Amino acid sequence: MRASTLFVLTTLALFAGAFSSSPLSAQPIINPQQAWGPASDGMRMAISAVAPGATTQHDSEVYIAFQNLGSKEAVLNLGYIVAQDIHEPAAIRLALTDPKGETREFWCSRTRAIAGRMDHYLVTLPAGATHVLRLRLEEYCCSEPRVALGAGQYRIAARFEGKGPQRDLMNGDGPRMAYLNFWMGVLQSNTAEFEIAK
Repeated sequence: MRASTLFVLTTLALFAGAFSSSPLSAQPIINPQQAWGPASDGMRMAISAVAPGATTQHDSEVYIAFQNLGSKEAVLNLGYIVAQDIHEPAAIRLALTDPKGETREFWCSRTRAIAGRMDHYLVTLPAGATHVLRLRLEEYCCSEPRVALGAGQYRIAARFEGKGPQRDLMNGDGPRMAYLNFWMGVLQSNTAEFEIAK
């Protein structure tokens, strides 16, 4: 057996052993019992709390998932990217209901002033694929208009409005954008609950 072939086989065996015998089996972010919002044109959306127990205002986070139930690849336009590294899922809107029953809505954007390049925040979802975002609520719900997350039980839902490419964010990508299968429509998630500790 050639040395190069032996090296390849040994490497594959080591990788296989590492993955099969690892005691840290990854749990799915979105579990099979996760409640989803209604499907629309082959897509659906879900929201869930990252921590199952009580958290504080500063570490309360949610997962927002998109799942392609269709038979074709789809592209989600989640918002925009600022300065090539700040991803703003501004096409998602959060509806937060506080312990007193008051509901307020917030866009998922932390950027208040933009002075630089902006690009589309695009996510490609093959058929059957799921894309998950992890959002810290303090960065969105506690921005303007400012809302302090006091102690108590909260409910939260998400809404997504899918659009095609925006003219002011093309940056010369118009010809390429024309070939992308943008998912366009409105998705509503389920409602999730979480608790803020005292």
